[in-house]
Amino acid sequence: MMDKLEEYLRKQNDMLLENFNYVKEKYLTIWEYYNSHMKDCIRECKNDVMNDLTGPQGIYWIGLNTKIFIIGKENIGWFDNEFSEESTMFKPIEFAYYVVRAMPNYWSFVKELIQKTINPEIYEKPWIETLQYVSFSNACKCMSEGKTNQERLLCNCVADSSYQYIRKEIEVVNSKVNLLFTRNYRVLEKIYNEESISQVADEIDITRHEDMVLIETRHPVRASDEWKRKVIEIVKANLQ
Repeated sequence: MMDKLEEYLRKQNDMLLENFNYVKEKYLTIWEYYNSHMKDCIRECKNDVMNDLTGPQGIYWIGLNTKIFIIGKENIGWFDNEFSEESTMFKPIEFAYYVVRAMPNYWSFVKELIQKTINPEIYEKPWIETLQYVSFSNACKCMSEGKTNQERLLCNCVADSSYQYIRKEIEVVNSKVNLLFTRNYRVLEKIYNEESISQVADEIDITRHEDMVLIETRHPVRASDEWKRKVIEIVKANLQ
């Protein structure tokens, strides 16, 4: 039994590292950016929100052939409230690879979106086959229990020209389609304020930057089936 477990874990680890090695320059570029900025950022944010902060949590995953970069609002219940290589850079990869496939709520819609746009066999095939085609991150790298504090944290991450982590990630990942579930924070306006942003459906905005399409919409939890259908339709059309 132990031999089988060891073999299983070895295969999982080999597949994870294989994907990482294909895109390691992208990870390293993003991690270097974190190293240059996050210590100062965390210190400033802790002062702003009186230490009511968990994080930071870096980019979850970069697929070796990313077609959609999916960006949420913020992490919930992360491990720490200090910047470190392990909690900020390494644990998000572990989370994406080992945990996300079984996650409900937000992640349920993310998996439905993937199934209906790029991988119909998401539940029949190994998760790593799906992860080749997607990247995951959050716009705000830290989490606060207070709504006002959370808005301050997000503005520091997104709007402050000294940081702008998600803009850096979007540039490095370089996905054709970028889907942001951040419309209540108007993240696109903050990071691409020189671009033309159009509302293409209820609570769904779209803009183009260089060769990329950026779609910003509401958070999917408690969204209507009609809204979900429309988001999937727009993403699918822009993958053509």
